[in-house]
Amino acid sequence: MNDPDPGDAPIMVGHTRERILRAALDLFGRQGFSRVSMRMVALAAGVTKPALYYYFRDKESLFEECLADFNTQMEQTMRSASDAAAGIEVAVRSVAEALLTGSPFHPVRVHDELADHVSGGLRRRLRGTFQSVVVDPVTDLFVALQGRGELRAGVSPEAASAMLIGVCMAFLRPAENEDWALMSLGVDATPETTAVVVAGLVLQGVAA
Repeated sequence: MNDPDPGDAPIMVGHTRERILRAALDLFGRQGFSRVSMRMVALAAGVTKPALYYYFRDKESLFEECLADFNTQMEQTMRSASDAAAGIEVAVRSVAEALLTGSPFHPVRVHDELADHVSGGLRRRLRGTFQSVVVDPVTDLFVALQGRGELRAGVSPEAASAMLIGVCMAFLRPAENEDWALMSLGVDATPETTAVVVAGLVLQGVAA
């Protein structure tokens, strides 16, 4: 299939790029980073491999582009959940629920899967994204709670943030189909029910 010359058809170029991204999002979401090839993306998008490489120099840059929108949404979700005005119990439970809500592009899944499959440069950028999208909003929450006297004396906001994120990560497990699932708690494992358990564990350690 012949793709148009990008210089001659700017509208078609934008359409082609979006088609590639939609195809890649679907493939990465269903199969993960390591099992998807650029040839698979080209076939799914209905473009030639040279056309695909015109827009994206390699699979890593394509994957990063796919992550961009999700990361923006994730940061907004985390900032909204990290509402100190709601009080420590509600805020901790809301953050836990946000972190325990699964997605093919969940930061925990991405970091686990990509650890052995991507270059050091991308790993560093992903760590930086995880810091800004997840760690910073949660730390800011505990800074605000500390200022209101709701954080236990001797517990730093950074330690409280690490504890909450770490406990949430401990409850996420790869299922047999390699999607991320929640650890069974003897009840229906949903983000809501698991968040209640996680919040209870964390609050015993950090709440004033």
